[in-house]
Amino acid sequence: MTIPQRKTRKSSSSNSPTHTTLRKVTKVFTYDPSTGEILRHTGKSPVVMSDLPLRSGGSTPTVVVNGQKLALVSIAWYLQHRYYPHKTPRFVNNNKRDYRLENLRYAY
Repeated sequence: MTIPQRKTRKSSSSNSPTHTTLRKVTKVFTYDPSTGEILRHTGKSPVVMSDLPLRSGGSTPTVVVNGQKLALVSIAWYLQHRYYPHKTPRFVNNNKRDYRLENLRYAY
């Protein structure tokens, strides 16, 4: 009788973006912490990413950078603090379209 192999979980670090992806984030996105506006600079004119509609179920929008899906709120956190959060930052006033720095808090 063979013993079934135990499935191993992927570590949470595999979900975090690579150094190359974060470097591209700093080149392509800008963030204004006072207004909460996140701009993506591709093509001729920048696109306001903070105006994207919420996803089904009310979750925050995500964007794909270098083939990795990143939460827009995590991008804002990274651009301000220069480290990518392990968990998605939380909104103080529960308004998931309010990306101002004073409305974001680190999720433990």
